[in-house]
Amino acid sequence: FLEYNETYSVSKWLEDIINIITKARNELTIPIIVGGTAMYQYCLINGMREVVDISEKIKSATKELISNKGLKYLYDFLCQLDPNTEEILHPNDKNRIIRNYNLYVSQKITPSEYKKRPNNIYFPKDEFIKITLNPDRANLYKIAEERFEQMLKDGAIAEVESLINIGASINDPVAKTIGFKEIYNYLDRKSTRLNSSHLV
Repeated sequence: FLEYNETYSVSKWLEDIINIITKARNELTIPIIVGGTAMYQYCLINGMREVVDISEKIKSATKELISNKGLKYLYDFLCQLDPNTEEILHPNDKNRIIRNYNLYVSQKITPSEYKKRPNNIYFPKDEFIKITLNPDRANLYKIAEERFEQMLKDGAIAEVESLINIGASINDPVAKTIGFKEIYNYLDRKSTRLNSSHLV
């Protein structure tokens, strides 16, 4: 498990899942990967460009720059630097804008140059069997509501409260987990009720 202020990226997930799949194959068992976002599974099947390490100093400086001047400042900088940026990055794609900005500051790699880099392929595509489940939407909402109610019964409010007590906030990576922001705002009196409709 991760600490509340630790990040977990696609590249870290790939490292973990590749080790798990390799172990399963060595044991002659068939791994089944369930859930997750489409992006994660896409990168597993189609590969991913080599990840360039960015120093914490650069990451902190970029975070402060966004706080002072906004994300648009970074996006405009990249557009002036590389005319193809508008075709590569959406102006609201915060994570990719930050990533590409940090790549240039660290390695002088433009968005176009990074896009041209080939993906690292981890396993042959034809070894994957993709199965998509498309349940009835109304039933899906019902399941989500029941899941949220069960989360509350299982102590989700107390769990969020304990994280807040050790310093967690909605600016930390843990805020991306389902229900955290809603419960945080409820405890902070920014919301008078907890509604599962916000989670689906």
